[in-house]
Order: sequence, then C-alpha cells, then structure tokens
Amino acid sequence: MRILRKAMAICLEPPIRFAPGLARDASRRQGKRRRGAVMLMLGRLFSAPSREVAVCAAAVETVHLATLIHDDIMDGAALRRGRFALHRAHGVAPALLYGDILFIRGFAAVHALGRAEVTDLMIRTAASLCLGELLEARQRGAFPWGPREYFRIAGLKTAPLYGFCCEAPGILAGFPAGRLARLRRLGRALGLSCQIADDCLDYISPGAPRDKDALLDLRNGVPNYPLLLAARDPRVAAAVRAFRAAPPGSAGPARLGELARLGDLVRRSGAVRRAAEKAARYLRAAMAEMRVIGAWGGEGAAGDMARFLEEQERGLERLRRA
Repeated sequence: MRILRKAMAICLEPPIRFAPGLARDASRRQGKRRRGAVMLMLGRLFSAPSREVAVCAAAVETVHLATLIHDDIMDGAALRRGRFALHRAHGVAPALLYGDILFIRGFAAVHALGRAEVTDLMIRTAASLCLGELLEARQRGAFPWGPREYFRIAGLKTAPLYGFCCEAPGILAGFPAGRLARLRRLGRALGLSCQIADDCLDYISPGAPRDKDALLDLRNGVPNYPLLLAARDPRVAAAVRAFRAAPPGSAGPARLGELARLGDLVRRSGAVRRAAEKAARYLRAAMAEMRVIGAWGGEGAAGDMARFLEEQERGLERLRRA
C-alpha cells in the first residue's frame, strides 16, 4: 500500500495556500481505500505495470473522496470518519470546490498515463456516478421505493467505481474483451455487496461512537436496502410515512428520539439480517468470478484477493448475527 499512499499524496495536495489545512483535513476523511486495494491486488495478479496501476488506484480513491465530500454536503451530514464533515469544518463553498479539484486531479492523473481506453473508462465511470446521484436526489422522500429503483441507483452510483478497479488492471495488462467483461461482472457484484453492507451498518449499534451520522439515509429519505425490506411490513411503512410527514423545519430531541425508535423498528423487523443475506449472495457471485479470474495469474497469485473477499464474507456474517 506504500505505492498507493505515495500516489495519493500527489493527488491530494494541490497548492491551496489561501486555504491552509483543507487538503490535510480532507485526507483524514478518506474511506478505507478498499477500491484502491482491489486494484493493486488485481494489478499484481495480472502482472500489469505497477506504476500505472498505482496511479489509477490513487485516482479512484481521489475521486471517491470527492464524492464523499459532495455527498456530505447534499446530505447535511455532520460527521465523516469521526470528525466534522469537511463543509462543517471549512464551509460549504471551500469543501464543494475542493471536491471539484479532487475530481479534476483524479482525471488528470489517469489522463497523464496516455492510456486512452483507461481514460475513457474513468470518464464513463464518473458520468455514471453523477447520474446515480441525480437519480438518488430524485428519489429522496419518494418512499416507499422498490428494488428496481434501489438497484438502479446502486448500479450507477456504487458499482462503477468497483468496476473501474477491476477492469482497469485488465486493460493495462492487455486483456481481450471477454476477460474484461468478466472483470466488469466481478466489480459489479462486489460493488453491490459493499453498498448493501454499508446500508446495514447504519442500523447496527446506533448509540455507539460513530464515524458518520447515525441513520442518515433514514433521516433524509434516501433509498436504503434494509429500510426497503422492512417497509414491506405495513406497520413499518406507516411509521416511516408519519416520520417523513413532519414539518421540514422540525428538529430537536423529540425528532431525534423518533428517528432512533424508527431505526430500532427496522432492526427488530429482521430486515438487516435479510439485507446482509442479499449482500452475501452478491459476494458469492464475486467469489465465483474470482475463482475463474484467479487462474489467469498462475497458481497462488490470487491469494491476496481471496483473503480480501473472505474478510468481506466474515463482515457480512457479523451483520447477519447482529
């Protein structure tokens, strides 16, 4: 991961002398770098050029950080990685514009490689992310949602970054179209599994210290898979509609208490367990793809990726039992 950190430093440190600390604070709110790790592992498996893979991995993580900054602004989030969200710490305009800078830096890093096919893939990936955000914004408050709406959003907003991380190493290794199609399937399955797992985490131990706001999707009316499943119970659906019907400006302890009670209702419905089982099915699909892909790099070369997927599986098992 050292090579990824070095490449990330280049992407995250544009010269903003008039906003000291903005880049440093943004870097502290990064995700777990799972996407970049997947790219590095597959790059090693395929013997793709290591510097080019590292640059693409850093670009993906830079673009992902940009989406987190913008998401927090759109969601009105207070926390990110246990700290104030960037727009809370530095203001909306600086955070928004710095997110734009990160998008540009990520694109520029990929473009500088001179690999037109990878640049095109990054452009299509970013366009999909924005379309997913637009669709999600349109669905805010449009409760109840169906699986079709949920998976359309997740397929546009979450799966493409994982798809890029799986496909780009194959492009850099010179793979033919058939292999690239299998890598896209791996990325989609892994991305959907991770999105549903992330949705489930919102309902686990909401009173414990958190990296981000508790029950944020529920508060904002954003499509969320456990809530989608729980709302099949008319009692849960009625409670959600009553919560959403409150005046827009209502807040305070009573509102937070009602949000917590609603989260507990979703939890007790068994929806988190069922959602985790759905995530596990997508993960098993990713594992099946990986069993074929692993043979492309020779015996034992896929061990890191296999261990990564097994760790994801253990995490889902913990969610099922929570």
